[in-house]
Amino acid sequence: MQHSQIKWSYLQSFDNALLCLKQMNYQFITGESFMGDKEQKYYQEHADSFKESHRKYMENYVEIKVRMTKEKRDSVKDHASSMKESASAFINRAIDEAIKRDTKNKLKIKDNAAMK
Repeated sequence: MQHSQIKWSYLQSFDNALLCLKQMNYQFITGESFMGDKEQKYYQEHADSFKESHRKYMENYVEIKVRMTKEKRDSVKDHASSMKESASAFINRAIDEAIKRDTKNKLKIKDNAAMK
């Protein structure tokens, strides 16, 4: 599907707002436009509202830096991609699973100590 064929009515969703910003950034960096004049004008007119939506969305999240080798980062990205998820989604899922597993193991240890 060519970019100019995208249905612009879908821009109400957050994901499409981010896509808008990425496309505008691409055009700014490369000087190339892959949008029609109508779509480009729409993006330019609504850029501030897209940025505001993104800011409000990001208020619910914090960032944590994790240090790892480039090879491990590539491995994480490759695995996440193979699972059809972002690296952030994969890392969050791995953390949730580890917490659940660790909590379950703590309960087992407490139960075993109580039985003695």
